[in-house]
Amino acid sequence: MLTVTTILIAFALAFPVGTLVEYVLHRWLLHARSRTFVSHRHRMHHKSNEADTLWGDFRDFSLGAVPFCWLGFLHSPVAGTGFLLGGAAYVFVLALVHKLSHERPRLVFWMRPTSHELHHGETPRYNFGIVTRLWDRVFGTFADHGITSRHPRHGGTR
Repeated sequence: MLTVTTILIAFALAFPVGTLVEYVLHRWLLHARSRTFVSHRHRMHHKSNEADTLWGDFRDFSLGAVPFCWLGFLHSPVAGTGFLLGGAAYVFVLALVHKLSHERPRLVFWMRPTSHELHHGETPRYNFGIVTRLWDRVFGTFADHGITSRHPRHGGTR
């Protein structure tokens, strides 16, 4: 019974850790001033304002999770397994929310439909969190004011 409890707790802990890792990597790696392959690719994503396929986003986001997957193993192999499974589940949720934020933003019902679009503005300074705005609020990068859409899919002009 202790093994199942450990796995479930570690699985659940992967979600809040995942939100922080997602925010940090998105803000300071993908939006870095330096020109790296990763930051260049992210700039192209902003330019096109289109999400990859669900599998493509899952694959790419999984690469960012790899350095953190071992954290549960600091406690035990059982906790490590639960944390690893929770991390994979979180990355799937992240990929799904990212895709929906671009294609069907109203389905991300816990955030305003323009929330992710505001991040994709001319100078992305706000809303780096994809699944939640918690860390944007903590680090002062949250914005929820109205914007005019610049993308035809959302009823604006380009």
